[in-house]
Amino acid sequence: MPPSPTHLSWPVSARPKILLAGRFPLSERNFTVVYRHPTNTALHLHAYAGTWRIGRREFALAPGDLTLSPQGQPTAYHLPQPGHHLCIHFTLGPRPGGPRLRLPLHLRLGARQAYVSQRLRHIIDLTQGAPQAPGIRPLALAAAGAALQELLIELAMWSQAGSRPADPRPALAGRHAQVALDRLVALIDSRLAEPVSVAEMSDRVGLTQNYMARLFRRRFGLTIQRYRLHRRIELAEHLLTSTRLPVHLIARRVGLPDPQHFNKAFRRLMGISPTQTRQSSS
Repeated sequence: MPPSPTHLSWPVSARPKILLAGRFPLSERNFTVVYRHPTNTALHLHAYAGTWRIGRREFALAPGDLTLSPQGQPTAYHLPQPGHHLCIHFTLGPRPGGPRLRLPLHLRLGARQAYVSQRLRHIIDLTQGAPQAPGIRPLALAAAGAALQELLIELAMWSQAGSRPADPRPALAGRHAQVALDRLVALIDSRLAEPVSVAEMSDRVGLTQNYMARLFRRRFGLTIQRYRLHRRIELAEHLLTSTRLPVHLIARRVGLPDPQHFNKAFRRLMGISPTQTRQSSS
């Protein structure tokens, strides 16, 4: 038996080709049926409890768990009770180079379960329900592949963040709270050069400070202050590479007027100094 995989490695730039998508029943017990897909990868969103075996490894499944089975790997199940799962089997054409995603094979989605289910159903609808008229079917399949590619990237981002913040869509939080967060982001972006306090932000968007901070971290995986710093450094990089403004004026424009603090923050996030960034773009 080949070594058991520890993760799925997938090229960031690769658009999956979907071979099978739908909602399927499963009633396997005692790992008696072994599945192996030599040329495609399988993604499942499970609606049952049980145990999933891949290679020599086993994972306890709970409703709402997501699993990824890399191609060629034997998988088997033990389910105390029959159930259903959303399933997408996909493959990859010529392997592109570049950075790769590193996805765990088993993910507890938590608050993101509803969002992932919605995305998978959208992909399934595109795959199954597209009109068969010439020219339409290929477009629907291309859209399904693009949607799956985006979802895989999101899963990798959530996994690397080490947390499970709630999804940004309104379905996972009150609509009022989501609108307030949108207003907060707009406020941060429009006043990057100004020292806006958290208390003022809270008053402007109509949320308590603690609730606002908690929702923000769930949505973006960052604190408000950390997000604002990232936005400031992103703007600074843009100005350094696209204008000839002096570095000290750029620092003021992004709300980091102290030269030492600006240089330290820029280097910490970008890996090089502002001066080196400008030189590299010349």
